[in-house]
Amino acid sequence: MQRFREYTYTILLLATALLFAACQNKSGSPNINDALHSDYLQYSNLSNDVVQPGDQVEIRYRITLPKKDTESNVLQQRTTEVIVGNQEVWPELDQALRGMQLQQEKELMLDGTNIFGKRTPNLFVTLPRDFVPTGTQPHVGQILNFTDATGETNPRRIIKVSADSITIDMNHPLAGKQFTVDVTVIGIDNNY
Repeated sequence: MQRFREYTYTILLLATALLFAACQNKSGSPNINDALHSDYLQYSNLSNDVVQPGDQVEIRYRITLPKKDTESNVLQQRTTEVIVGNQEVWPELDQALRGMQLQQEKELMLDGTNIFGKRTPNLFVTLPRDFVPTGTQPHVGQILNFTDATGETNPRRIIKVSADSITIDMNHPLAGKQFTVDVTVIGIDNNY
């Protein structure tokens, strides 16, 4: 039993010495914040910082169309968090995230037909012109945002304007189109 206590004491001393060394700031004085909130105790270069199913991942992405399709080819650009393998993003994006490392970037060329279906004329809806908010002059190409039952905002484009009505294309804006997604992993939580 005495030997066990000696080994335990030695291990505790070594651990304390390592923690103290890790806590030293440039002035040589201990700084526990450095140890707790820095790479001293986080091993960010180890292989567990590779995205795996079940990880909560923070990503920055940008969706673009070929320049010929629109004046501004960037459709959406934002940062979001997703749980990989939880069907929170398109299957192609979910699959691409697997195996990515922190700060890694990927460019994906995606087919909107596979994700959102083909563009179909039966999804063109004609509404009274007063559907557009008062004081707004509707015009072809204008985007109107619709909120679905889940609270998600869905942009839809006006494709025709007449004296008494507007026609809106209710197809998803990316339906039937090729587009690019540039994605960067900016955070990985393997313990989610």
